[in-house]
Amino acid sequence: MPAPLSGTYFESSNALVQKVWAKDTFVAALRKTVIFGNKDMVLYGSGPGNMVQEYDDLQKNAGDQITAAIVHQLAGAGVMGADILEGTHEGLNAKPFNFKINKYRHGVNVWGEITEQRIPWPVVKNAKDMLSDHLASRLETWAFTQLCGWTAPATSIYKDDGGTAIPGNDLRYTGMNTPTAPDAQHILRPGTLTTDQAVGADPTARADVDLLDDAVAQSVQIYPPLRTMKFKGRNLLIWWLHTNQVRSLRKTDSDWFGAIQRCLASSGLADVPPFNSALGMWNDVLIYGTPRISPGIDSGTGAGVANTRRSVLAGAQALVMAWGKDYGPNKVKWFNGTWDDGDKYRASYAICGGISAPFFDDGAGTNRDFGRMIITTYARDVV
Repeated sequence: MPAPLSGTYFESSNALVQKVWAKDTFVAALRKTVIFGNKDMVLYGSGPGNMVQEYDDLQKNAGDQITAAIVHQLAGAGVMGADILEGTHEGLNAKPFNFKINKYRHGVNVWGEITEQRIPWPVVKNAKDMLSDHLASRLETWAFTQLCGWTAPATSIYKDDGGTAIPGNDLRYTGMNTPTAPDAQHILRPGTLTTDQAVGADPTARADVDLLDDAVAQSVQIYPPLRTMKFKGRNLLIWWLHTNQVRSLRKTDSDWFGAIQRCLASSGLADVPPFNSALGMWNDVLIYGTPRISPGIDSGTGAGVANTRRSVLAGAQALVMAWGKDYGPNKVKWFNGTWDDGDKYRASYAICGGISAPFFDDGAGTNRDFGRMIITTYARDVV
């Protein structure tokens, strides 16, 4: 049998050590992400008011289906004066949305002679740290392939941290669920441009605050409108921009960039995690930069479009996420053991989870997005 392609030393089959390392791996991974790093602080939490709503459905197994309740705004007229309320109560407007969870694993192999007298602990820690980095990267890839509706085949203009092109048809990269394209009301492009490929051919079609204002105005008039996230008396939305879109803004419009920074500084949120990692704020929209935003998608070929990125305006329940059973409160299992007749070691982590951008049937046969609006703009590729 050929030797494994990669490796590192490992030494500990102790159950307590494995449990501690499982917790460390998961906690460290979340802290390395913007979305998942601060639970119950608007971006990620267990309530329907978070951008990512987490379900801890510990009765489910790999391959099972999770049902989330997508909460719509109430629309009833109510009563006034001495009118009787009895019999006019409005039903809670929550629609079911089904998505999948499944097991996901990754690991490292270790080379070299191992003895009880020679246990290279710095290498052990490095291996654990690298697996934590990998998990952080994969969780954010799950989130943004879903938010951006990345349905295209693998392309050199969209890669993960390891340099691997991200295929939109591979569930290992898309959170165990197939991403969905936005409906016509939940995608916006600059000016009169109607396709992502047209955006990619127009260097003037870049992100700016005018486009953001248009998106916010549209987001509250479509059905369903984006629900804002509440924090310290503010009603917030999140705008996720690609690093190339941010680079364009910094380079070509310093006044714009300075304005969003001043708005954040005066909001009282600049020193509060996770808002302290935001680029700025505008019109009660927190603005973040990330390299994980996908390119646009050609409406004819279905391929990724060069020099474009699908920024995302996100509201409450833009994503739903769930974890499966038997993985405990840490949501990660840690494994390590020997190979090559006990001479070498391997380590890995396993999770059972899934994530999806919810949508619903509007009753007329059209699937409507719920908590996201995609904003495709020009963004020159730099690699």
